[in-house]
Amino acid sequence: MRKINSMFQASQNEQYFDEIVRRANDEYLVWVEQFLDIIEEHYDGLGGTQRLDDIGCCVGQFWKGLKQRQFDIEYYGIDVESRYINTALEIFPELRDHLIQMDITREIPDDSQITVVSATLEHLPFLYPALDHILKTTEKLVLIRTFLGEHTSKSIFMKKEASSPYYINQYSFGEILESFELHDFETKVLRDVYTDSMPKYLGQGIVRTQYLVIGNKKS
Repeated sequence: MRKINSMFQASQNEQYFDEIVRRANDEYLVWVEQFLDIIEEHYDGLGGTQRLDDIGCCVGQFWKGLKQRQFDIEYYGIDVESRYINTALEIFPELRDHLIQMDITREIPDDSQITVVSATLEHLPFLYPALDHILKTTEKLVLIRTFLGEHTSKSIFMKKEASSPYYINQYSFGEILESFELHDFETKVLRDVYTDSMPKYLGQGIVRTQYLVIGNKKS
């Protein structure tokens, strides 16, 4: 695996890492089930075997839920962090050859029919060109779960026992929906089931609200 320098892991702590590993082994997460319910609603119209890219796959939580549903979907997990990918392979060895270390802000993934992105875009220093890379290479269905509001707002958060800060950004509805429109997607914004899209105080003066954007490629 080629080396990609990333600061995200340095912005987290061992408590966070232990928790994501525990959840991958023990829990089916609410947001994953919401995504899968939406994919199931669209599944018959997608046709044939589909490639699904999971951007910011972390340690493979979405794959666990997808495997349980038994869709005819070829899964690829993409993450910037080698530690997450290596841990995902320890938990899900069947994903060998299906995990890719990639910096979505600099690189363009292969074409896929479906792309899912959860709790990833808000941690990037800039929304573009990452969002363009995702929308440009997705042929049918995009699901993005992130912090949205009336205005774009950038914030930096310092986690206890971490060695560097990280972004917790909010993007405007207008900015996100315009990007989908420019890439020829019809959009729908849904409440995030896990948080009920209620504002949450994250600490250090930061309040964020999570939503889910569905993009269907226009025919």
